Amino acid sequence: MKFRGKVNIGDDDALMCVMLGSTQPQKPTCEPDDPLSKVRR
Repeated sequence: MKFRGKVNIGDDDALMCVMLGSTQPQKPTCEPDDPLSKVRR
């Protein structure tokens, strides 16, 4: 098995959102103060 990774080389925090396909996908939800709530979908 091969593993892959990401490294944030910057000084700021990085955000990453991973979604896997489904026949009936659910839209992700998060709290209003969560940094991911500012990401455009």
